[in-house]
Amino acid sequence: MNIEEKDQQIEEFADLWHTIFNSSKLNVCSEKLEGVTPLDISILRVVGRNPEVILREICKELHIVSSTLTSAVNRLEKRNFIKRVITNRDLRSFGLELTELGRQALEEHTSGERKILGSILDALDSIEERETFVRLFRKIVNKTV
Repeated sequence: MNIEEKDQQIEEFADLWHTIFNSSKLNVCSEKLEGVTPLDISILRVVGRNPEVILREICKELHIVSSTLTSAVNRLEKRNFIKRVITNRDLRSFGLELTELGRQALEEHTSGERKILGSILDALDSIEERETFVRLFRKIVNKTV
């Protein structure tokens, strides 16, 4: 594949990417989630799945440096989505805990995300197409992270 062909594919992919995420059919955003970044959501997801998680583990899982995590945690704490806690696992390390508002925000995001991702998968004609799509998407993620 030459450079022109690759550039053309990138341009088409960019158009498709923007179309799907700007589509009013898939646009799910609430007042509660206004201003929440993708990193913020990722942190809420990690904390929601792992109640005893410590900050160092979040950095590792999300492939971010501690200063980036600290800034995001400060934002989330200010919005009362999470709180810092001393964990029983390691009394020298801080962990994070979702607040009730944080749980609600995560549930709201998860519900909207399921609608969006469900719509994307529903656009495919068969279980085989869906499995192929997920397999290829996993390959992309594994090679770019």
